[in-house]
Amino acid sequence: MPARNAIIQTRHKENMMFQSAPEDFGLGEARNIETETVLSDPSWTLYCLDHEKREALFVKTPHNLDLTQAPFLFQAQFLNAQELITIDFETFHRLAATIKPDSQKIIFVHSVGRCGSTLMSKVFSSLPGVCSLSEPDPATQLTEWRGRHLLPERELYALSESSTRFSCKPWPARNHDTRWAFKYRAQCIEIADWLMKAFPNAKQLFIRRQPLSWLESAFRAFVEPEQYRDPAFIALFEEVWGHYLPLIQNQQTPGKPMSVSKTWMYIWIAVRESQKHHESAGLHFHELDYEQLKTNPEHILKKAFEYCGLTTDDWSPVHATLQEDSQAGTVIARSKIRNLDRAVPQDGLAEAISLLTQWGYPPAPIQ
Repeated sequence: MPARNAIIQTRHKENMMFQSAPEDFGLGEARNIETETVLSDPSWTLYCLDHEKREALFVKTPHNLDLTQAPFLFQAQFLNAQELITIDFETFHRLAATIKPDSQKIIFVHSVGRCGSTLMSKVFSSLPGVCSLSEPDPATQLTEWRGRHLLPERELYALSESSTRFSCKPWPARNHDTRWAFKYRAQCIEIADWLMKAFPNAKQLFIRRQPLSWLESAFRAFVEPEQYRDPAFIALFEEVWGHYLPLIQNQQTPGKPMSVSKTWMYIWIAVRESQKHHESAGLHFHELDYEQLKTNPEHILKKAFEYCGLTTDDWSPVHATLQEDSQAGTVIARSKIRNLDRAVPQDGLAEAISLLTQWGYPPAPIQ
């Protein structure tokens, strides 16, 4: 059955850190194309899903562009997309079933965010035979859809499995890889159970960071000073994160949104609580500590590689990667946020400390 294909004419996206969505592209004249093209041609990669039209959207990027080197996969796909294919969910699942990765060779990287997870993705990418993808966004969408109950749980699970299978196909500008590492946005910890059910022999990493230094980093990267007191932004920020993380949704009071600092702190708490919930259900995470990763990276990475079944005789690519800014070229590159005046306000810091204490996470001082 042919799929619908269209040349992309226009693009629009107000914030490059926003989640991928079908409306990201303006489309030109459409034509029919064989659906198997997304399997046979590496330049076609899965971009996002559409629950309303029940379609998967694939974009075509240049053959010589190595998307696995991008700090954020969804951004590189968006910025370099040339054409678009939409495939109905039934066909999407049928094609995905033909991709049969060895789950022992899959690594899922979860984290609280702002903790070196993008760097970890780059480190994996520096190893021979490892295809590392930083933030494939169908997982982010499915996290939201689960939180909002937009589709039945069984169907959402199937979409998570098929999306991951498509991430294991060959990628543009790369040879055929034997292992895959997928680093997700922080909220995707909510679907870690689905990922491990679909790929039971995969490895799961979790990168943690002390909460107050994490909060300071989040403010510096994402919170504009004028937004902190803006009622419209405060309400929207809480609403959006409530869709992803049930814990935040459970803390909401209609008509009285939480402060930005409180919502941010609840994000950290929700991710850690979700991790603990999964562990109590039998999921295992190999944990890495952000502070130790900074001070003694080789020791921490050796343990992570051993857990993942990876070996390397040449550490020079890893050492070179550790010296780079893993988010260079993005709106949150070190050079762009280093000198920004976005400190956590004192009332927000006090609120965060109170909240952490309440939830049993005694905060360490900001280093």
